[in-house]
Amino acid sequence: MKNKLTINALALCILVLLVLAGSSCSTNKADITPEITPVPVPYVENITLNTFNDFAITLLKNIRSQQKYLYDNGESSSASGNVVISPINVGVALSMFNIGALGDTKSGIQEALELELGDPTLVTESAKTLMDALLQQQSASFADGYALYINEGPTLREDFAIRMEDYFKLDVNFLDFDYDRLETRLNDWASEVTSSSARITTIFPVDSLPHDTSTFVLSVNAVDCVWDTEFNIANTRTLPFASDGGQVLAVPTLRGKMTIGFYEDQDVTCGFLPLAGGKTTLAVFIPPEDDTIEKFLTDFTNENIQRWKLLSYQKEKWIYLPKINFSSPNILELSEVLSQMGADEMFSEQLADFSNLGNNFYVNDFYAASQIRITETGENPSDITAVDITRANNNGEDFFIVGRSFVFVLLDEETGGILAIGTLANPIEP
Repeated sequence: MKNKLTINALALCILVLLVLAGSSCSTNKADITPEITPVPVPYVENITLNTFNDFAITLLKNIRSQQKYLYDNGESSSASGNVVISPINVGVALSMFNIGALGDTKSGIQEALELELGDPTLVTESAKTLMDALLQQQSASFADGYALYINEGPTLREDFAIRMEDYFKLDVNFLDFDYDRLETRLNDWASEVTSSSARITTIFPVDSLPHDTSTFVLSVNAVDCVWDTEFNIANTRTLPFASDGGQVLAVPTLRGKMTIGFYEDQDVTCGFLPLAGGKTTLAVFIPPEDDTIEKFLTDFTNENIQRWKLLSYQKEKWIYLPKINFSSPNILELSEVLSQMGADEMFSEQLADFSNLGNNFYVNDFYAASQIRITETGENPSDITAVDITRANNNGEDFFIVGRSFVFVLLDEETGGILAIGTLANPIEP
């Protein structure tokens, strides 16, 4: 009996010890903060149409932020909330400079791109393939080009210049900026490059540029689109539109009927409007009524775009849409924007390391000029009249009305690549 009690007592002690040990382990585990594994930066050796999607969103946000900074400080800005830019055009230009960069200059460019670019030869060849693919887009006419002007001081390796001319169509010029009409040369070059698309004839007025710069980079991009279903010009009306600042404007508005991809929730109203050829789509993202574009862009991501497109459903709707037809190019000086995104060393005379490119090289000014035109004309004619539209309105039929500031994206249908991105806050401003 005594032995049995002793065994039971020992068993009880062991059980208590196990419970206490378990409790101790549990307490220790609770005190340990698990490490959060950072999201890996994509490693890229093959540049495709969707390579620069995340870069596109970040670039747009930073451009808008820089414009707001200029306004808040009472300085002038080149845009009134209207932005259009080709992330591929700017991304390929940065990839080109990345090839000639070393050290922190190189890592800064890759930080801005949100990419780790791999083997230079593969990157160069795939970038050329990408630019060639843009020229073959069936839904839009693309024209892209890069000009590099070098003043006294920096030198450029001949093999690098030849490679960039062959693969990137880079137009390299050595000039004394004090004596040459730089603005005229740039305007003439841009007009020639974009002659097959929405032609850019004038970017810089004479004597508008500083002539004491070291190097001057200009990237141009023009896109000329045609609708899948045309908008009858006779149906275009001047209708109210709420700008991003709350001002009600009277703007030319296209009116017609087409089958679009449509999605709506409490955060966004989306329309995916087909362009001719079926390879390219104009995506329109309308913020909630109480949101500014800035607030909307805070949570705007490439993942959102792809998810909303996946959730959209095909629906025939009556469309009210302001003309997306920039009468003049949207001109942006990107050195400050790209510096904020991480590529600050490439713009520093003291810190830039482009040893693979040449000597004493850095970028003073980096301008991007973009123009987009989507006219009323379309591949498939429409016989809709103003009477039809009035009747549909009276009958409460389905409408997709874009009556306030919005974000727009030109999407490649096959890859989901962002070909162009922008905001339209004031359709009557250039």
